[in-house]
Amino acid sequence: MSDRPARVDALVSTLGRIWGPFKGIECKDLGMNQFLFTFREMTWRDKALNNGPWMFNKSFLVMEKFNPAKTLDEYEFRYAPIWVRVYHIAMGWMSRESSEEIGEVLDVDVDDCGMAMWEYMRMKV
Repeated sequence: MSDRPARVDALVSTLGRIWGPFKGIECKDLGMNQFLFTFREMTWRDKALNNGPWMFNKSFLVMEKFNPAKTLDEYEFRYAPIWVRVYHIAMGWMSRESSEEIGEVLDVDVDDCGMAMWEYMRMKV
């Protein structure tokens, strides 16, 4: 999400250290600041897709899982998971199960008992 063009070598150098430090990643420039990342290990691909949001060069990086049946124009790049803190939730509602009542929640930061008993509830939306 940037008007400034990103360079493939800079992307690979910066993000490769985070996403695929052992076997690395490959990156192909598809034009218009769109890139195709290829991961040599699927665990690192999953980390890149699920552990964001990611920033590169002070710009937000929006990612989608590769689907070989889609054309480049069919990718929307409209959604990115982010972690938010939600304050002033009743203590009985601070659990993974009750987060489903709030809306479309992808993940919840909970303890071993499945509770989020802190001053806020951290959710990935």
